[in-house]
Order: sequence, then structure tokens, then C-alpha cells
Amino acid sequence: MRKQFAATLAATMAVSAGLMGAAPAAAAQDGNPGPWEMPDVRGEILQRAIDSVLDVTGDVDLDLELRNRKDVREVINYTNWEVCAQAPRGGQNISPKAKRVILVVRRPNTRGC
Repeated sequence: MRKQFAATLAATMAVSAGLMGAAPAAAAQDGNPGPWEMPDVRGEILQRAIDSVLDVTGDVDLDLELRNRKDVREVINYTNWEVCAQAPRGGQNISPKAKRVILVVRRPNTRGC
């Protein structure tokens, strides 16, 4: 109930998401959200990775793109995928202007990214 995540899956495996939730305390205090430090989510289950990003960005409309480079299967159930690469990298800032995060995913227990 703390966050509502609505996603539209495009043919390019991109997901544009409108995200709603509680804003982080730092953003609420100074009234100027961002930049946000991107958590390192490589190796995490996709749903947990998305939750980690949302914990940092709060209620910002984030441009979240999912890329599946291993095969043509659609990314539907976020608990059945694992993050193998990300942009920005962990520790880098998520741009408050672009608000874009890219997560490259694969099925768990597969090789490569």
C-alpha cells in the first residue's frame, strides 16, 4: 500500500512508469527533489530493485526502462527476473531533470547480461 506502480510494457521492452508514494524526508525538507543517489541493484530480483529505487526517489514520475537482452520474453512478473546491469551505476546520481533509470534484466540462473 505504500507505493502504487503502474507500468506499460512497450514492444522495445521499455516500461514507462508513473510512481506514487511517500517522498523521502530530505526531499520534503528542502522542497527540491533530487538528485537522488542510485542504489546498486545488480544481482537483485527485479521487484526488490524497483522498490529500492522507489525508496530513494519517492513520488517522482520516474522514466523506468526495463531491457531484456537475453531473449524475447516479456517482463511481466517482476519477481521472475534479476537485474544484471543498470544505468546510472550504483552510487551515481539519478538526474532530477531526466529522471531516467534503466535496468537490464535476465532470468535467474542464466549467464550473461
